[in-house]
Amino acid sequence: MQTLKIKTTKKEELIEITKKIAKLININEGLCILFVRHTTAALLINENEEGIKKDIIKILKSTVPKGNWEHNKIDDNATSHLKSTFLNSSLTIPISNKKLMLGTYQNIFLAEFDGPRERELIVSFI
Repeated sequence: MQTLKIKTTKKEELIEITKKIAKLININEGLCILFVRHTTAALLINENEEGIKKDIIKILKSTVPKGNWEHNKIDDNATSHLKSTFLNSSLTIPISNKKLMLGTYQNIFLAEFDGPRERELIVSFI
Protein backbone atom coordinates (compact mmCIF):
# COMPACT_ATOMS: atom_id res chain seq x y z
CA MET A 1 0.00 0.00 0.00
CA GLN A 2 1.25 3.46 -0.92
CA THR A 3 0.09 7.00 -0.26
CA LEU A 4 0.12 9.46 -3.13
CA LYS A 5 -0.08 13.15 -2.18
CA ILE A 6 -1.71 15.48 -4.68
CA LYS A 7 -1.72 19.26 -4.32
CA THR A 8 -4.76 20.96 -5.79
CA THR A 9 -4.69 24.59 -6.90
CA LYS A 10 -8.35 25.60 -7.32
CA LYS A 11 -11.60 25.50 -5.36
CA GLU A 12 -12.99 22.97 -7.86
CA GLU A 13 -11.00 21.05 -10.43
CA LEU A 14 -10.39 17.66 -12.00
CA ILE A 15 -6.77 16.54 -11.85
CA GLU A 16 -5.71 13.75 -14.18
CA ILE A 17 -3.64 11.21 -12.20
CA THR A 18 -3.46 8.18 -14.52
CA LYS A 19 0.29 8.40 -15.20
CA LYS A 20 1.08 8.85 -11.50
CA ILE A 21 -0.87 5.68 -10.72
CA ALA A 22 0.69 3.75 -13.62
CA LYS A 23 4.20 4.52 -12.33
CA LEU A 24 3.36 2.83 -9.03
CA ILE A 25 2.26 -0.52 -10.50
CA ASN A 26 4.27 -3.31 -8.90
CA ILE A 27 2.38 -6.42 -10.09
CA ASN A 28 1.96 -8.14 -13.44
CA GLU A 29 -1.70 -9.14 -13.10
CA GLY A 30 -4.34 -8.13 -10.57
CA LEU A 31 -6.22 -5.09 -9.36
CA CYS A 32 -5.40 -1.49 -8.59
CA ILE A 33 -7.48 -0.12 -5.73
CA LEU A 34 -7.61 3.64 -5.21
CA PHE A 35 -9.13 5.39 -2.20
CA VAL A 36 -9.26 9.13 -1.53
CA ARG A 37 -9.09 9.95 2.19
CA HIS A 38 -11.32 13.02 2.11
CA THR A 39 -15.03 13.86 2.17
CA THR A 40 -14.79 16.88 -0.12
CA ALA A 41 -12.88 15.13 -2.91
CA ALA A 42 -13.66 12.13 -5.10
CA LEU A 43 -12.37 9.87 -7.86
CA LEU A 44 -13.71 9.26 -11.34
CA ILE A 45 -12.81 7.85 -14.73
CA ASN A 46 -13.53 9.84 -17.87
CA GLU A 47 -11.95 11.40 -20.94
CA ASN A 48 -9.15 13.92 -20.40
CA GLU A 49 -10.72 16.62 -22.53
CA GLU A 50 -11.18 20.19 -21.31
CA GLY A 51 -14.82 20.44 -22.42
CA ILE A 52 -16.01 17.34 -20.58
CA LYS A 53 -14.02 18.32 -17.48
CA LYS A 54 -15.77 21.71 -17.46
CA ASP A 55 -19.11 19.99 -18.10
CA ILE A 56 -18.63 17.65 -15.12
CA ILE A 57 -17.92 20.60 -12.80
CA LYS A 58 -20.86 22.50 -14.33
CA ILE A 59 -23.40 19.67 -13.89
CA LEU A 60 -22.32 19.14 -10.29
CA LYS A 61 -22.67 22.87 -9.59
CA SER A 62 -26.19 22.86 -11.04
CA THR A 63 -27.10 19.65 -9.19
CA VAL A 64 -25.80 20.99 -5.87
CA PRO A 65 -26.30 24.77 -5.88
CA LYS A 66 -25.19 27.07 -3.09
CA GLY A 67 -27.92 27.21 -0.51
CA ASN A 68 -28.93 27.11 3.10
CA TRP A 69 -27.48 23.65 3.78
CA GLU A 70 -27.38 22.39 7.38
CA HIS A 71 -23.66 21.53 7.22
CA ASN A 72 -22.83 25.17 6.40
CA LYS A 73 -23.46 25.98 10.06
CA ILE A 74 -20.24 24.09 10.82
CA ASP A 75 -17.75 25.17 8.16
CA ASP A 76 -19.61 26.54 5.11
CA ASN A 77 -18.57 23.81 2.66
CA ALA A 78 -21.71 21.68 2.40
CA THR A 79 -21.75 21.85 -1.41
CA SER A 80 -18.26 20.30 -1.48
CA HIS A 81 -19.40 17.37 0.66
CA LEU A 82 -22.60 16.92 -1.34
CA LYS A 83 -20.85 16.96 -4.73
CA SER A 84 -18.41 14.27 -3.64
CA THR A 85 -21.32 11.96 -2.74
CA PHE A 86 -22.35 11.83 -6.41
CA LEU A 87 -18.96 10.41 -7.36
CA ASN A 88 -16.71 7.76 -5.81
CA SER A 89 -14.30 7.68 -2.90
CA SER A 90 -12.70 4.55 -4.38
CA LEU A 91 -12.03 2.89 -7.73
CA THR A 92 -10.92 -0.60 -8.73
CA ILE A 93 -9.11 -1.03 -12.04
CA PRO A 94 -7.84 -4.33 -13.51
CA ILE A 95 -4.14 -4.70 -14.30
CA SER A 96 -2.69 -6.91 -17.02
CA ASN A 97 0.92 -7.04 -18.20
CA LYS A 98 1.76 -4.33 -15.62
CA LYS A 99 -0.71 -1.91 -17.26
CA LEU A 100 -4.01 -0.41 -16.16
CA MET A 101 -6.74 -1.93 -18.33
CA LEU A 102 -8.35 1.40 -19.12
CA GLY A 103 -10.17 2.04 -22.38
CA THR A 104 -8.71 4.24 -25.11
CA TYR A 105 -10.13 7.49 -23.74
CA GLN A 106 -10.36 6.57 -20.06
CA ASN A 107 -8.27 8.49 -17.54
CA ILE A 108 -8.32 8.58 -13.75
CA PHE A 109 -9.13 11.88 -12.06
CA LEU A 110 -9.08 13.29 -8.58
CA ALA A 111 -12.05 15.64 -8.25
CA GLU A 112 -11.41 18.55 -5.89
CA PHE A 113 -14.42 20.42 -4.48
CA ASP A 114 -12.93 22.33 -1.53
CA GLY A 115 -9.46 23.38 -2.56
CA PRO A 116 -6.80 24.28 -2.81
CA ARG A 117 -5.54 21.52 -0.54
CA GLU A 118 -3.10 18.64 -0.32
CA ARG A 119 -5.02 15.40 -0.83
CA GLU A 120 -4.03 11.85 0.08
CA LEU A 121 -4.80 8.97 -2.20
CA ILE A 122 -4.23 5.40 -0.98
CA VAL A 123 -3.00 3.12 -3.78
CA SER A 124 -3.00 -0.63 -3.29
CA PHE A 125 -2.34 -3.54 -5.65
CA ILE A 126 -3.62 -7.07 -5.21
